Amino acid sequence: MVWSSAQLFTLKITPSSGDGDCKSHPFKSVLPAHEVFGHYSGPARPKAVGCVYAVEFERPGKKESDPHIRITP
Repeated sequence: MVWSSAQLFTLKITPSSGDGDCKSHPFKSVLPAHEVFGHYSGPARPKAVGCVYAVEFERPGKKESDPHIRITP
């Protein structure tokens, strides 16, 4: 299902802080390198517990951010 108002976006996740193994992103799956309508991240990496990540959803002409993702047990 696709909504008529859906727009492509680029997803960027970067480590912000934390006590765990805070690599480039917290998920087991690879993040898409191109614009998408959505992305199912799947489960977090177990070693990412305790990490905080900044998230950016970039759309053409706009930049929207979610404050963070915090990985908890």
